[in-house]
Amino acid sequence: MPIARTGLHSGGRLQISYSSTNTTGRLRKPLIVVEGLDLNSVSSKLKENTDYETFVTGLNNIQGYDFNGQLDDVGGYDLVYLDYTDGVDGIIRNAALLEDALLNFINTEKRANGSTQQNVILGISMGGLVSRYCLANMTKRNLNPETRLLITQDSPHRGANAMLGLQHIVNVASDIPFTSGPIRITLGNIVPKIGAAARANRTPGAIDQLFSSLYR
Repeated sequence: MPIARTGLHSGGRLQISYSSTNTTGRLRKPLIVVEGLDLNSVSSKLKENTDYETFVTGLNNIQGYDFNGQLDDVGGYDLVYLDYTDGVDGIIRNAALLEDALLNFINTEKRANGSTQQNVILGISMGGLVSRYCLANMTKRNLNPETRLLITQDSPHRGANAMLGLQHIVNVASDIPFTSGPIRITLGNIVPKIGAAARANRTPGAIDQLFSSLYR
């Protein structure tokens, strides 16, 4: 289910897997997974694209059980995965995307299906900060997120730490020239991971999370 870009966010999509106990084929009891910083938006050299399939497959491989089956056993949850179009966008913009998803898609769909179930949100890494900001901002503006529980996993609530010296080394190394003249080739061009890491340092999502950033 696509969510169109607006002036407040870069858009995204909702991927939904209904509980096997939900025989209506309609959204009734959402567990919303909000993804973290997705560096695939910078370069596939850094990370594969994170979406519903990689999330569920990763859990199944690590834990050795069927994650969707466990959700059914625990409470019959419908799994809703929020995938950002821009995986390295800032926290506030991705929070606006989550708000859009809640107000105009998830909660609207629930009510249309006769469900009064409250949402559960699971924020992964930066997704925890996105979810926390979104829910707080909606509450301050008297908008009902219809959410009873927020779970954050590996989220840097006090800021992520990447040494300024290391950030600087990556940026300088990426810009080391190997040619002169009109066609400029740098180490970042020759070793794509170094160039991608330098670009990742400058993304809004990374800057928002870092306790200390060269770019703030």
